[in-house]
Amino acid sequence: MTLILTVATPIVVVQVGDRLVSKSVGGKLSPLDEIATKQVLYRAKDAVVSIGYSGQAVLGGVPTDEVIAAFLSGDPDLGRRNLNERRGIFRGRPTNRWPMNHATGHLLKKLGSLLSVGQRLQLCIAGFKLEAGAVRPLIKEFSIHPNGTHKAAHPPRHWSGNSGAWVSAIGFNHEHVVGAIVEELKHQRPAPDELAAFLTEQIRKCGGPGIGPHTSAITIHRDGPATSEFFPLAARQDVFFVGYARQEIEMNATYHPWIIGWSAMMPPTKGAGGDITFDDEGLGVLLKGSGPVPKGILSVLGSVPRLNPGEERL
Repeated sequence: MTLILTVATPIVVVQVGDRLVSKSVGGKLSPLDEIATKQVLYRAKDAVVSIGYSGQAVLGGVPTDEVIAAFLSGDPDLGRRNLNERRGIFRGRPTNRWPMNHATGHLLKKLGSLLSVGQRLQLCIAGFKLEAGAVRPLIKEFSIHPNGTHKAAHPPRHWSGNSGAWVSAIGFNHEHVVGAIVEELKHQRPAPDELAAFLTEQIRKCGGPGIGPHTSAITIHRDGPATSEFFPLAARQDVFFVGYARQEIEMNATYHPWIIGWSAMMPPTKGAGGDITFDDEGLGVLLKGSGPVPKGILSVLGSVPRLNPGEERL
């Protein structure tokens, strides 16, 4: 399994992945890796979430993130394309506005029905949900098996007010890694600007199967923006800053994930070197170009802001 890391705070939820799935050969896309880590941003009737998965890169000849996008959007033209047909996707029609619980239940069954024996998918759904007039954090993890069966986990949330954060990593033994890091911290205390590199090195020492030989992604919550840093081996590769203000998301990203809104959707697009704006009935996403695409790495970042509790609709 590959690494997907989620950091959830009372203000913003960030998911980050680090695995390249396809490559271009002669102008056509072809599979590069059987395992993937990607995200889909989804605006449900009563929630806004980032749905991250770790596992099979392709289901039935279609990229897994596109399968998820097709199901949640209700677009009949999606989910039937192979990798070479994926670039001509239409983005302008209204999409499903399912309640989050309804969307989650049916999505789990859909993904499980497409898995073959021996294949697995892990999901981490994180964001904010409107319940009884109040905005509440939503964090759920699922291990999906063939034939539609799944195992759910509801991680505890320890923050109160606007402080604290919760971190989830699927794809490797998180508790083992955390235990090892705690032991190392007893012997050395890295400076704040060295923390991400220190954590990356400790994760690699644990030999987690989610860590590739060249890349690791670390997400750190600080006051203000959340920060994600990519490290190839011991050198810093890229840094993403996720800012939030009211209902707008602003983030630096090399590539952005699927965005499924109420009135429109947007397929993955390179954000390097240019800005991308996505507006969906009161919810705006601004993706800042992050400069040249790092060689040999495709980074995908998903982020959702906290909703305004006074709103009657999201």
